[in-house]
This record gives sequence, structure tokens and C-alpha cells, in this order.
Amino acid sequence: MKSRDVFSFAFGAVRLRKMRAGLTILGIVIGIAAIVALTSITTGLQVTITSELGEGFSSDTVTVSTQSFGMFGGSTSDFTLLVNDTDTINEIDGVQTSAAIMSKSVMLDFGSTELPLSVTGVDYTAYASLYSSFVAEEGTIPETPANDSVVIGSRITDPWDNGTVLAEVGDTILISWTHRVGLEMVVENYTAEVVAVLEEIGGFSMG
Repeated sequence: MKSRDVFSFAFGAVRLRKMRAGLTILGIVIGIAAIVALTSITTGLQVTITSELGEGFSSDTVTVSTQSFGMFGGSTSDFTLLVNDTDTINEIDGVQTSAAIMSKSVMLDFGSTELPLSVTGVDYTAYASLYSSFVAEEGTIPETPANDSVVIGSRITDPWDNGTVLAEVGDTILISWTHRVGLEMVVENYTAEVVAVLEEIGGFSMG
């Protein structure tokens, strides 16, 4: 083999190794950049989700219920909670405040539409102190509400998210439910005025 061929082969090998080395370095740089980008995105999502959950559901809040929740649905027990049990709960060390919540499945008549929904009775002031997201987008949440005033969620105002407004502040709605009295089923009716509409929280709804 001639000297010229030897040098040509040697330089060719060096160039090839440089290209391989360059591609290897480029691959390492791209890999590191991808890991950094994924880490940043993951951290950002975690912060966002934590913030949303903390705002909407108050992660430092404990719910006490007579109903148990499991993989196969909930079941009720013989344990009874009363509205004034909050006085006893407030005496527990570490508890800052508590609010009684009563919920019932009802039919809501908006005049043109009837929907099966859940109505929740709360102390507005106590509930707002537990959930910072309990803020009115329209109207005003009263500190001392009348017995015939209701606050509705944004999803109840526009349930199909297409601009079809079922109820606004100042509207009157009819709430009805059925319960047993002896052997008879009795329908109860309750008329209430909408005093406020809650803000929507991210992808969640307080309605």
C-alpha cells in the first residue's frame, strides 16, 4: 500500500470518527434538552393542578359524612349528624372552623325547563371561609340570607354551555321533591329567588 493511500485512509477514518462523535454529542444534547423540557412541563402541570385543587376543593378540609364512599358506591349508616354538631367539631384541637351542609336530590323548575339536580343547604359565611372559590360572578352572596334565597352554580345558569340561560339573578325557581309520610308519597314545593351565580373554577363546577 502506498503512503498516499495510507494517509488518505487515516484522514478518512478521522473524519468519520469526528462525524460520529459530533452526532453522539448532538444526541446527548438533544436528550438532555428533552429531559429538562419534560421536567419543566411536569412541574408546571403539578403546580397548576395543585393550585386548582387547593382553590376549588380546599385540600386542608376534612368532610364528615354519614355516607361511606367506596369502589362500589356509597352506603348510608345509622350514624346521625345534626346541624348543631358543628359546635362539638369546633372544639376539637386543630379545627379552625366547620360548616354544616345538607344536600337533597330535587327537581328544579326554571319555567321552561325542569332538571333533576342536587340542592345543598349551607351557612354562606361559614362555607365561604372554608372554600375560597365560593365567590359570586353575578349578584351578591348575602351574609344573612333569607330563607327563600338561593345561589346557583355557573353550570346551572348555562348547563349546555351554548348560551342557553336557564336562570339569572332575580329569577324565581320552583324546587320540588318527594318524601314518604306513612304510606303516602307527598310532593313538597319550595319557591326561591336566585340572588347570585357562582364563578366557574377551571374545568370544575360548583353547581
